[in-house]
Amino acid sequence: MRVPSPEGVSAGKDESDIYLLRKGAGAMRKFTAGLVLLLVGMVVSPAPAAYIETFDSSNAGWYYGTINNAGDVTTGVAAWQQTGGNGYIVQGASEATNRLYGYQAKNAAIFGELSGMILTVDLQLTGSIAQYEGADPMVRFYIGSLIDETSNYFVSNDLVSWNPNRFTGWQSHKVTLSEENFLRWPNADTGDKTFAQVIATVTDIGLIFTHSSTTFNNFASLGFYGDGAAVAIDNFGTVVPLPTAILLLGAGLVRLALYKRRQ
Repeated sequence: MRVPSPEGVSAGKDESDIYLLRKGAGAMRKFTAGLVLLLVGMVVSPAPAAYIETFDSSNAGWYYGTINNAGDVTTGVAAWQQTGGNGYIVQGASEATNRLYGYQAKNAAIFGELSGMILTVDLQLTGSIAQYEGADPMVRFYIGSLIDETSNYFVSNDLVSWNPNRFTGWQSHKVTLSEENFLRWPNADTGDKTFAQVIATVTDIGLIFTHSSTTFNNFASLGFYGDGAAVAIDNFGTVVPLPTAILLLGAGLVRLALYKRRQ
């Protein structure tokens, strides 16, 4: 007995051919179902949190710090400026005795979960920063955890930090928040938390201005100084390492694989 030929299928096909066609149609239905699951996954899966401080309307409560040769640190409210509708914070670095030591966020919690994220900042140097005993100045990201008077701090290492003298105008800089890109900060470290533990309990975040990591214990090497120099920053925050869509696509493909396996 011949099975009536469906539209588009030539007469003369036997039952095995029709079975293959039906099997192909079943596979297509499974693929469609999987695609639906993928799309649902893209809708319901939460995107990783990220936050950028743009300073568009104020200094957002950020602080700057200065340091002297005795290691005494003084902090103040960072100056805010606006040019062409774009806001940023800026501080002079022209005092050799009280050098510009860095910038500190008012509220580290606003940057959310940091594990696996990328830190980013736009920085502009006016003038130039003096070397310390032949060592280049270095801009470093830092993260810290200060809980119950116990401090644990990490700073970006020499490989991922940068010499601001090598750039002109506004430049974007990024570093992935992974342990291999950071080293323990000896001058503000009284605890024994690991990098992963600090990432999970960050209470302090910002930029610190130093020279080579081999001179960290020498207070005279900390901070930036240059005749008429100033350091401005903008757009400090976190970004997701991979586009969220790619991550969600991967989750959808996993759902599709599991669905097909159950079938």
